[in-house]
Order: sequence, then C-alpha cells, then structure tokens
Amino acid sequence: MKDAKIVVLSTEKNKKKYLNFLQYCLVNKNKDVDCEILLGPKNSNSFAEELLESNPIPNIKTKITRFDTDEPAVKRNSNYHALDENTSKQYKWLITIDDDSVTDVDSLVDNLEDEFGQDHCAFVTGEIQNSWQVEEQSIIEAFGKSKWYRASPPNHEWEIACINQKTMNVLLQSDIAKKIFDLRSKMYSGWGDHCLGIALRFCKIHPISSNFLTAVNRIYEHTLVGKHFSHVHQIYNDLYEYKNLGINHVLPILTAPNNTKTLSAWYSVFEHGCEKMIGLVNFNLDKTITPLKEGHKVVGFWRMDEDKIMIHRLEESEPLELVKGKQTVGSHSKWELFN
Repeated sequence: MKDAKIVVLSTEKNKKKYLNFLQYCLVNKNKDVDCEILLGPKNSNSFAEELLESNPIPNIKTKITRFDTDEPAVKRNSNYHALDENTSKQYKWLITIDDDSVTDVDSLVDNLEDEFGQDHCAFVTGEIQNSWQVEEQSIIEAFGKSKWYRASPPNHEWEIACINQKTMNVLLQSDIAKKIFDLRSKMYSGWGDHCLGIALRFCKIHPISSNFLTAVNRIYEHTLVGKHFSHVHQIYNDLYEYKNLGINHVLPILTAPNNTKTLSAWYSVFEHGCEKMIGLVNFNLDKTITPLKEGHKVVGFWRMDEDKIMIHRLEESEPLELVKGKQTVGSHSKWELFN
C-alpha cells in the first residue's frame, strides 16, 4: 500500500508559480506517494503537461486531471465525488493542498501516522475554520439541517485536508456524502473547502487541527530549515509579512542539499535611516542565518553560487553577494563576511 495520494488544486494563470510548485514545493525522498494536479480546460495556451514532462516532481509520480472549468469548488468537489474503492485500498492517506504551499512529504506522512494512524477515522488540517458560504448553506438546508447555521457554520479545514483510509471508506459508504459532493461540484462559485467538512459532519467525523501543519506562511518554521511545520501555505500572499521574501530565490535554497561550509559575518540593519548593529551571525548547515546571541531567530537564508556567498533576506527584494573582507550594503542591511 502506498503512503499517500496528494491532490493539488492548481491553475495555469501563473506559469512561474506552477513551475515553482513542480520544482520545489513537494519535497519527497523516501515516501511512496502519488500526486494528482487539478486544472481547468486545456486550450491553445496551456502549458501544464509540457512543463510537468520537462520538470517532473522529484520522486513523485504525477498526473494532471482537467475539468471543463477552472472554478476551484468544481474541481475540488468533483475530485472528492470521484473517490473510489481503488483509491481507498491503494493509499493510507488522501491529502488535498493548494499550489501556493511548501510540503515536506516525508515529515508530513510520518507525523500523520505517528499521531493519528489508521485505527480510527482521522480528518486532519492545519487550522479549523467555520466561515460562511451560501453554497454550502443551501446544501445543508436541503438535507434538513438548517439548525447547524443558527449559531455558526459547521467546522471545516483551512487549506490542507488529510483523511486516512478509514475515513475514505466511511465517505464511500455514505450516500449523503456522495450527494453533497455531487451537488457542490455543479455550483460554479465559492471555494469549496467547506464541503468535505460538511460531508464528514453527516458521518459524525470532525476536523482536527495539528501542530505540524499551518494554513499561513510560516516558512521560517518549516521542517526544511529544521523547525516543526511539515506544510506551510500562502507563500505568495502579499497580506503577510513575507511578501518581500523573494520566494523564487528562497525555494531553491530550502530544497537544495546542505552545504558543509561554516561561515560567519558581522551584520547590521537600517531602521528609520539609522544603522542598528546586530553583531555576529552564523551561516548554518540548514541554510538559515541566525544571530550568535539569538540562535532561534532566523534573519535570512544563504547559498553558495559557485564561489560566491549569496544572502536572501526578508526585507531585501534581491539577493546580496558577500565578498570576504569587504562590506556589502543592501537597501535594509549591511554585511561583512569573515571566513
């Protein structure tokens, strides 16, 4: 039996974002997993199949499934409606994510098995929501459960949903769940991430939040840099403090092999036109840069580019090149490389 099937809600609206996902955003070394990417209709400008062929996701067998619309709710719930016994027999976990996320697959599967396993039903997410959408409300009312909306809407996942084999089998045996997915897949509006939670509520299975998944962009706390989140979301969202992270530069760093060089530098930042001395920082094997006095605080990433040391820092829109014995000044920081 395979460890997991990972279903990715994606689009061809942004070619660079799609390519980034293929190259960097599903990191897997040891787990036996498959991936299915959900896309809209193919046309003369489509590029997904060609990019996947030239840039296959490392260690993961991947296929593309296309729908007659690019509406996320239709794609997501049509996929749930297509759930069959072959899938439940073949995979321990069915995991649904968005393409603006970074997932350490090894860590994610290990955590799911360690904390939840297969003995009981499990519906695991990063954070639980109970936001309001009229499409789901109409479905619930059609099944005579309008009272569920008197206080607040039913709980559902936020962005990532992980259900184990036992939960898949419950869905397959539920006529109400099948009908809910069928009805929702015909509504060309909304996001559709409420529907799994609603279907499972009819089966008396409720979402569980975990401490190894997050629905927001906490890339500095990812397992890829030695922290604890197996999955982070919204890596392109301008509403969060990471909007200047330069994700196109950072993703290759997170997923590249560790460099064995040991480096340090003197570091300061500019605040309100004044220079603030931070002091000595270390360039760690996990590619993070941390102050000597605050080893838990990540102030940036680093990488080797041939013989050059390149710095990628939150506030700097472009990477900085460090040269031994010379000061390097960016728009928000100053560096002096020692060794």
